[in-house]
Amino acid sequence: MNEHRALGTVGLWVSLHGGSILQGGLHHLAARVDFGQAEAGLMRHGIMRMRPFSEFKFLKRAFVESERRPVEQSRLRTLVNKGHIRPERQGFFDQIGAIGSRLELIERRQGFKGFNQTYSTA
Repeated sequence: MNEHRALGTVGLWVSLHGGSILQGGLHHLAARVDFGQAEAGLMRHGIMRMRPFSEFKFLKRAFVESERRPVEQSRLRTLVNKGHIRPERQGFFDQIGAIGSRLELIERRQGFKGFNQTYSTA
């Protein structure tokens, strides 16, 4: 079973880390920024951003690279037993952990036009 299709990105993250802010923390925090300035500031601290997942003239969005956190064995066993992840993924998460909280960078121009939608600017 494909864990992302079965649980979704956030569902898998909650299953790995916990459903409350005291267990898992925040899935991600978004900040409206100037990409160039944000990237330069983050790079000074050794933090890189990932490839943008939205890249339009009016909207640019990307996550910064995240640290991995350890995952409790009981959570991994439950995910395997329910068929949400394959046993080899359990070993992967056990060895290197799972992505923790993320910072999402958002640069928006020309006002709000919706996420990942294309519009004519003519």
